[in-house]
Amino acid sequence: MLAEAIHSFADSGNQLLLLWGIKQAKRPPSPDYPLGWGKAIYFWSFIVALVLFSLGGLFSLYEGWHKLAQPEPLKYAWAAIGILVFGLVAESVSLRACLHEVNKVRGERSLWRWFRDSRQSELVVILGEDLAALLGLALALIAVSLTLYTGNPVWDALGSMSIGVVLIVVAILVGIEIKALLIGQSADPVVEAELRDFLQKQPGIEKIFRLLTLQLGTSLMVAVKAKMKAESADEMVADINRAEAAMRAEFPEIQWLFFEPDVAD
Repeated sequence: MLAEAIHSFADSGNQLLLLWGIKQAKRPPSPDYPLGWGKAIYFWSFIVALVLFSLGGLFSLYEGWHKLAQPEPLKYAWAAIGILVFGLVAESVSLRACLHEVNKVRGERSLWRWFRDSRQSELVVILGEDLAALLGLALALIAVSLTLYTGNPVWDALGSMSIGVVLIVVAILVGIEIKALLIGQSADPVVEAELRDFLQKQPGIEKIFRLLTLQLGTSLMVAVKAKMKAESADEMVADINRAEAAMRAEFPEIQWLFFEPDVAD
Protein backbone atom coordinates (compact mmCIF):
# COMPACT_ATOMS: atom_id res chain seq x y z
CA MET A 1 0.00 0.00 0.00
CA LEU A 2 2.85 2.36 0.78
CA ALA A 3 4.47 1.57 -2.58
CA GLU A 4 1.21 2.34 -4.39
CA ALA A 5 0.68 5.49 -2.31
CA ILE A 6 4.12 6.82 -3.30
CA HIS A 7 3.45 5.84 -6.91
CA SER A 8 0.12 7.72 -6.90
CA PHE A 9 1.78 10.76 -5.34
CA ALA A 10 4.49 10.68 -8.03
CA ASP A 11 1.84 10.32 -10.75
CA SER A 12 0.03 13.42 -9.53
CA GLY A 13 3.24 15.43 -9.70
CA ASN A 14 4.01 13.98 -13.12
CA GLN A 15 0.71 15.24 -14.53
CA LEU A 16 1.62 18.76 -13.39
CA LEU A 17 5.02 18.43 -15.09
CA LEU A 18 3.36 17.35 -18.34
CA LEU A 19 0.92 20.27 -18.17
CA TRP A 20 3.85 22.64 -17.66
CA GLY A 21 5.67 21.06 -20.60
CA ILE A 22 2.63 21.41 -22.88
CA LYS A 23 2.33 25.07 -21.89
CA GLN A 24 6.02 25.74 -22.56
CA ALA A 25 5.89 23.96 -25.91
CA LYS A 26 3.34 26.50 -27.14
CA ARG A 27 5.71 29.46 -26.73
CA PRO A 28 6.45 31.14 -30.08
CA PRO A 29 9.85 31.14 -31.80
CA SER A 30 12.34 33.81 -30.81
CA PRO A 31 15.86 34.89 -31.89
CA ASP A 32 17.33 32.55 -29.25
CA TYR A 33 14.94 29.71 -30.15
CA PRO A 34 14.27 30.08 -33.88
CA LEU A 35 12.62 26.66 -34.10
CA GLY A 36 10.34 27.35 -31.15
CA TRP A 37 9.88 25.56 -27.85
CA GLY A 38 8.17 22.41 -29.17
CA LYS A 39 10.79 20.08 -27.69
CA ALA A 40 10.09 21.37 -24.17
CA ILE A 41 7.39 18.71 -23.84
CA TYR A 42 10.04 16.06 -24.55
CA PHE A 43 12.26 17.35 -21.76
CA TRP A 44 9.49 17.30 -19.16
CA SER A 45 8.32 13.90 -20.39
CA PHE A 46 11.84 12.59 -19.80
CA ILE A 47 11.79 14.06 -16.27
CA VAL A 48 8.52 12.20 -15.70
CA ALA A 49 10.23 8.94 -16.73
CA LEU A 50 13.04 9.63 -14.25
CA VAL A 51 10.54 10.32 -11.45
CA LEU A 52 8.67 7.12 -12.30
CA PHE A 53 11.96 5.19 -12.19
CA SER A 54 13.32 6.67 -8.96
CA LEU A 55 10.45 7.80 -6.73
CA GLY A 56 8.16 5.02 -7.94
CA GLY A 57 10.25 2.01 -8.93
CA LEU A 58 13.32 2.21 -6.72
CA PHE A 59 11.32 3.17 -3.63
CA SER A 60 8.96 0.22 -4.15
CA LEU A 61 11.93 -2.15 -4.44
CA TYR A 62 13.43 -0.71 -1.26
CA GLU A 63 10.12 -0.98 0.60
CA GLY A 64 9.74 -4.63 -0.45
CA TRP A 65 13.31 -5.46 0.57
CA HIS A 66 12.77 -3.74 3.92
CA LYS A 67 9.62 -5.81 4.54
CA LEU A 68 11.49 -9.00 3.70
CA ALA A 69 14.20 -8.14 6.22
CA GLN A 70 11.76 -6.96 8.89
CA PRO A 71 8.36 -8.61 8.34
CA GLU A 72 5.33 -6.94 9.89
CA PRO A 73 1.79 -8.29 10.31
CA LEU A 74 -0.85 -6.90 7.97
CA LYS A 75 -3.10 -4.19 9.43
CA TYR A 76 -6.49 -2.95 8.18
CA ALA A 77 -6.43 -5.50 5.34
CA TRP A 78 -10.06 -5.03 4.31
CA ALA A 79 -9.64 -1.25 4.19
CA ALA A 80 -6.61 -1.75 1.93
CA ILE A 81 -8.58 -4.11 -0.33
CA GLY A 82 -11.44 -1.61 -0.60
CA ILE A 83 -9.05 1.21 -1.51
CA LEU A 84 -7.28 -0.93 -4.10
CA VAL A 85 -10.54 -2.04 -5.73
CA PHE A 86 -11.66 1.60 -5.96
CA GLY A 87 -8.24 2.49 -7.41
CA LEU A 88 -8.55 -0.23 -10.05
CA VAL A 89 -11.93 1.10 -11.15
CA ALA A 90 -10.72 4.72 -11.25
CA GLU A 91 -7.52 3.83 -13.10
CA SER A 92 -9.49 1.74 -15.62
CA VAL A 93 -11.59 4.81 -16.43
CA SER A 94 -8.41 6.87 -16.87
CA LEU A 95 -6.82 4.23 -19.12
CA ARG A 96 -9.98 4.02 -21.21
CA ALA A 97 -9.87 7.78 -21.80
CA CYS A 98 -6.19 7.57 -22.76
CA LEU A 99 -6.81 4.70 -25.19
CA HIS A 100 -9.64 6.69 -26.76
CA GLU A 101 -7.15 9.46 -27.61
CA VAL A 102 -4.52 6.96 -28.77
CA ASN A 103 -6.99 5.20 -31.06
CA LYS A 104 -7.66 8.49 -32.85
CA VAL A 105 -4.09 8.56 -34.16
CA ARG A 106 -2.77 4.97 -34.22
CA GLY A 107 -4.90 3.82 -37.14
CA GLU A 108 -4.54 0.09 -37.82
CA ARG A 109 -1.22 -0.23 -36.02
CA SER A 110 -0.94 -2.37 -32.90
CA LEU A 111 -0.66 -0.54 -29.59
CA TRP A 112 2.99 -1.59 -29.28
CA ARG A 113 3.79 -0.43 -32.82
CA TRP A 114 2.12 2.92 -32.12
CA PHE A 115 4.09 3.22 -28.87
CA ARG A 116 7.34 2.74 -30.77
CA ASP A 117 6.40 5.05 -33.66
CA SER A 118 4.49 7.81 -31.87
CA ARG A 119 5.91 11.32 -31.67
CA GLN A 120 3.31 12.46 -29.10
CA SER A 121 5.39 12.15 -25.95
CA GLU A 122 2.59 13.22 -23.61
CA LEU A 123 0.36 10.38 -24.83
CA VAL A 124 3.25 7.91 -24.61
CA VAL A 125 3.91 8.93 -21.00
CA ILE A 126 0.25 8.88 -19.94
CA LEU A 127 -0.33 5.47 -21.53
CA GLY A 128 2.77 4.07 -19.82
CA GLU A 129 1.79 5.53 -16.46
CA ASP A 130 -1.80 4.30 -16.70
CA LEU A 131 -0.73 0.78 -17.64
CA ALA A 132 1.86 0.72 -14.85
CA ALA A 133 -0.67 2.04 -12.34
CA LEU A 134 -3.32 -0.52 -13.32
CA LEU A 135 -0.87 -3.41 -13.16
CA GLY A 136 0.61 -2.10 -9.91
CA LEU A 137 -2.82 -1.89 -8.27
CA ALA A 138 -3.64 -5.42 -9.43
CA LEU A 139 -0.36 -6.74 -7.99
CA ALA A 140 -0.98 -4.90 -4.73
CA LEU A 141 -4.48 -6.36 -4.47
CA ILE A 142 -3.16 -9.88 -5.11
CA ALA A 143 -0.35 -9.43 -2.57
CA VAL A 144 -2.65 -8.07 0.16
CA SER A 145 -5.22 -10.82 -0.48
CA LEU A 146 -2.58 -13.56 -0.31
CA THR A 147 -1.15 -12.07 2.88
CA LEU A 148 -4.61 -11.94 4.43
CA TYR A 149 -5.39 -15.51 3.35
CA THR A 150 -2.07 -17.12 4.36
CA GLY A 151 -1.05 -14.85 7.22
CA ASN A 152 2.43 -14.71 5.67
CA PRO A 153 3.77 -11.11 5.32
CA VAL A 154 6.30 -12.27 2.71
CA TRP A 155 3.56 -11.95 0.07
CA ASP A 156 3.17 -8.28 1.00
CA ALA A 157 6.91 -7.72 0.56
CA LEU A 158 6.99 -9.55 -2.77
CA GLY A 159 4.03 -7.45 -3.92
CA SER A 160 5.93 -4.23 -3.23
CA MET A 161 8.98 -5.50 -5.07
CA SER A 162 6.94 -6.65 -8.08
CA ILE A 163 5.34 -3.19 -8.27
CA GLY A 164 8.84 -1.69 -8.28
CA VAL A 165 9.93 -3.96 -11.14
CA VAL A 166 6.85 -2.98 -13.19
CA LEU A 167 7.47 0.74 -12.64
CA ILE A 168 11.16 0.47 -13.53
CA VAL A 169 10.44 -1.49 -16.75
CA VAL A 170 7.78 1.02 -17.85
CA ALA A 171 10.03 3.97 -16.96
CA ILE A 172 12.88 2.53 -19.04
CA LEU A 173 10.62 1.89 -22.05
CA VAL A 174 9.15 5.40 -21.85
CA GLY A 175 12.61 6.91 -21.33
CA ILE A 176 13.97 5.17 -24.45
CA GLU A 177 11.15 6.60 -26.59
CA ILE A 178 11.50 10.12 -25.19
CA LYS A 179 15.30 10.06 -25.56
CA ALA A 180 14.87 9.46 -29.29
CA LEU A 181 12.57 12.48 -29.55
CA LEU A 182 15.01 14.65 -27.59
CA ILE A 183 17.85 13.73 -29.94
CA GLY A 184 15.66 14.54 -32.95
CA GLN A 185 13.34 12.12 -34.70
CA SER A 186 11.60 12.40 -38.03
CA ALA A 187 7.83 12.60 -38.31
CA ASP A 188 5.68 9.58 -37.56
CA PRO A 189 6.40 7.03 -40.36
CA VAL A 190 2.72 7.09 -41.33
CA VAL A 191 2.75 10.89 -41.65
CA GLU A 192 6.02 10.82 -43.59
CA ALA A 193 4.60 8.29 -46.06
CA GLU A 194 1.49 10.43 -46.49
CA LEU A 195 3.69 13.48 -47.12
CA ARG A 196 5.68 11.67 -49.79
CA ASP A 197 2.56 10.38 -51.55
CA PHE A 198 0.96 13.82 -51.44
CA LEU A 199 4.02 15.49 -52.95
CA GLN A 200 4.32 12.89 -55.67
CA LYS A 201 0.75 13.65 -56.76
CA GLN A 202 1.42 17.37 -57.22
CA PRO A 203 1.16 18.27 -60.94
CA GLY A 204 4.39 20.29 -61.03
CA ILE A 205 6.60 17.63 -59.42
CA GLU A 206 8.14 14.85 -61.47
CA LYS A 207 10.15 13.02 -58.83
CA ILE A 208 10.99 13.31 -55.12
CA PHE A 209 14.74 13.07 -54.55
CA ARG A 210 14.78 13.66 -50.80
CA LEU A 211 12.25 14.24 -48.03
CA LEU A 212 13.53 15.16 -44.58
CA THR A 213 11.28 15.73 -41.59
CA LEU A 214 11.94 16.72 -37.98
CA GLN A 215 9.35 16.48 -35.22
CA LEU A 216 9.36 19.50 -32.90
CA GLY A 217 6.61 18.87 -30.39
CA THR A 218 3.33 19.26 -32.24
CA SER A 219 5.05 21.03 -35.16
CA LEU A 220 6.97 19.69 -38.14
CA MET A 221 9.96 20.95 -40.08
CA VAL A 222 10.04 19.59 -43.63
CA ALA A 223 12.74 19.84 -46.29
CA VAL A 224 12.07 18.67 -49.85
CA LYS A 225 14.34 18.18 -52.84
CA ALA A 226 12.34 17.43 -55.97
CA LYS A 227 12.72 17.27 -59.73
CA MET A 228 10.31 19.77 -61.30
CA LYS A 229 8.51 19.41 -64.61
CA ALA A 230 8.58 23.11 -65.50
CA GLU A 231 11.23 24.33 -67.92
CA SER A 232 11.15 28.05 -67.12
CA ALA A 233 12.03 29.60 -63.79
CA ASP A 234 8.70 31.41 -63.50
CA GLU A 235 6.69 28.23 -64.03
CA MET A 236 8.87 26.33 -61.58
CA VAL A 237 8.44 28.99 -58.86
CA ALA A 238 4.66 28.96 -59.40
CA ASP A 239 4.57 25.16 -59.15
CA ILE A 240 6.64 25.23 -55.94
CA ASN A 241 4.38 27.87 -54.40
CA ARG A 242 1.30 25.82 -55.25
CA ALA A 243 2.85 22.66 -53.83
CA GLU A 244 3.87 24.43 -50.61
CA ALA A 245 0.42 25.96 -50.16
CA ALA A 246 -1.22 22.58 -50.75
CA MET A 247 1.13 20.89 -48.25
CA ARG A 248 0.41 23.45 -45.54
CA ALA A 249 -3.32 23.10 -46.12
CA GLU A 250 -3.20 19.29 -46.00
CA PHE A 251 -0.69 19.10 -43.11
CA PRO A 252 -1.30 22.10 -40.82
CA GLU A 253 1.32 20.82 -38.37
CA ILE A 254 4.05 21.91 -40.84
CA GLN A 255 5.58 25.09 -39.41
CA TRP A 256 8.84 25.22 -41.38
CA LEU A 257 8.99 24.17 -45.03
CA PHE A 258 12.04 24.26 -47.29
CA PHE A 259 11.85 23.32 -50.96
CA GLU A 260 14.91 22.74 -53.14
CA PRO A 261 14.00 22.31 -56.83
CA ASP A 262 15.76 20.62 -59.72
CA VAL A 263 14.67 21.11 -63.33
CA ALA A 264 13.76 18.31 -65.69
CA ASP A 265 16.35 17.25 -68.30
